[in-house]
Amino acid sequence: MKIAEALVRIKDIKGKLASLLANISIEQNYEQIDVNEPVPNKDQEIEDFCFLTQDLADLKAKINKTNTEHGLTEKIYRMEALRSIIKQLEGMTHAKQRTVRLHRVDYTGPATQIYVYATYDVCKVLNRVENARLEIRALDLELQRLNWEIDLEE
Repeated sequence: MKIAEALVRIKDIKGKLASLLANISIEQNYEQIDVNEPVPNKDQEIEDFCFLTQDLADLKAKINKTNTEHGLTEKIYRMEALRSIIKQLEGMTHAKQRTVRLHRVDYTGPATQIYVYATYDVCKVLNRVENARLEIRALDLELQRLNWEIDLEE
């Protein structure tokens, strides 16, 4: 099994787990109105939930082992760091280096122009964000390719 196939299987398992958990949670308690009506049993759903949860943990462990052995972990962590940089700096790229605002000092006179300067180089921050995005795209393409080439470690 390739890493990409394992990732698809993980997504499928997460969907099944969500469905099972919703079904188990909705019917945790049962009000028996008719004494002849049997009380529903959720034991099989609980067993399925536990089995799928263990299957998910096993797949994740195999993926982590494979990523570590093939040097993919560093690439993944680099992508996380770049995403964090973008998240923190992106809002700063919307500012202008210099803006003019009108401000009334008192209510009788005309408004005064006040120059507002960014305390950082907006273009430099914008370039840094764009470079991070380009590096993420390159890393993502490389990881996608490797996910289809590398077999999952047992």
